[in-house]
Amino acid sequence: MQAKRLFPARSGTYEIGSRFESSDAAQHLRMKALRDWAGEDFIRYCLYCPRPKELEPHVRESLNQSRTNALSGDIFDYTLGLELRDDMLSDAQTTAAGLFVASLDRTPTTLAETHAGLFSRTVPFAWFIVQHMASGRHSMNQRRPSPESERNSGPKRKEIERLVRGDHRVLEGMDLPKSLDSNVPPRILPVHTIEISVVCGLDRPRNEGG
Repeated sequence: MQAKRLFPARSGTYEIGSRFESSDAAQHLRMKALRDWAGEDFIRYCLYCPRPKELEPHVRESLNQSRTNALSGDIFDYTLGLELRDDMLSDAQTTAAGLFVASLDRTPTTLAETHAGLFSRTVPFAWFIVQHMASGRHSMNQRRPSPESERNSGPKRKEIERLVRGDHRVLEGMDLPKSLDSNVPPRILPVHTIEISVVCGLDRPRNEGG
């Protein structure tokens, strides 16, 4: 993930039109080149912005309306859908987040677009994690690899996992695109990594008498 943060307006406050002004066209092309080389859609932007509850009332209300419009046609089925319905009715919505994940092809440029693209262009970070543990319609659209790349990506998937884990040894002997060859660390390896472990409750050791 490549982090980008929202910048306030000239007034110093955050408005619906506040933008992610630190975008870098050359960096974006390198990210797409790495994705295309891998044949896997494993690269995302991580968008930092203030939580709506910290913004002015008129901005907060506008963002809330944008999220509602984004989900207005949903039927809220299956596990993720039912959880999302409960979240929308809550006074503390997790979708009113301050950290969103976005794909390379449809990255929003403003705060308004970030909330208006909920579950199509953007996903709150917590929901992005949960989506990997469940299946359903509430998953951000991904760029699917071609059947040819599916057949040939087996070895690369191992390299991708090592890249994501920040293993610098994987760079030795990698057949990278020319556009990336001269920009090896720190441009490819992540600066920080997070590992999340999940344990099924039924598999946990039970204490006697518990």
